Amino acid sequence: LVLSSRQIDLDASLHVDGQTTSDLRATLSAWQSALMMGETDLRAPFPVAVDLKIESILAGGDTLKNVQLQSLVQSDGVVVKALSAELPGQGRVSASGRAGLARGGQFFGHVALDAKDMPRLLGWIEGEISGRSNRIGTAKEMKLDADVALSTSVAAASNLNLTLDRSAISGLVRYSVGDDGARSRVDAQLASNALI
Repeated sequence: LVLSSRQIDLDASLHVDGQTTSDLRATLSAWQSALMMGETDLRAPFPVAVDLKIESILAGGDTLKNVQLQSLVQSDGVVVKALSAELPGQGRVSASGRAGLARGGQFFGHVALDAKDMPRLLGWIEGEISGRSNRIGTAKEMKLDADVALSTSVAAASNLNLTLDRSAISGLVRYSVGDDGARSRVDAQLASNALI
């Protein structure tokens, strides 16, 4: 199954609390809820290869360009063979792995991300009104390559290689949400050549 489009407006297609939204997290959450079928995940009774090519996607008040996805929807979930897109902040992301929408969503696989203007990219992700984030101080350029596990209970990166301007960080990091009122936990084994 091959699907292509010149433009898709995710912000205008769904309403959050009765109005359109330009907040990326609210937009993605609304689309996840719309695609969910109860507590079951997006599955197919037999394998279906789905390829998407979209020239631009409006989401979170900004534009993703040249979005391409090669995937296989199976009875036990979705295999992301290859995903790539150009992001705000002169960014580019590529990913492959396994994904699901149930139980808050999850992804397990490999991600590579680079951005020439990281404050701009983070500002879009965080929904900053100013359009820029100061979370990473004065750093501007970023490159990240890692094997990741993302779900509502854990966010982890192993074989992590992160470069912020001239500073390089490698290793692994894991954030686990505490169960039944317990504290959340961060575990990390990182090495760096310099502090930002």
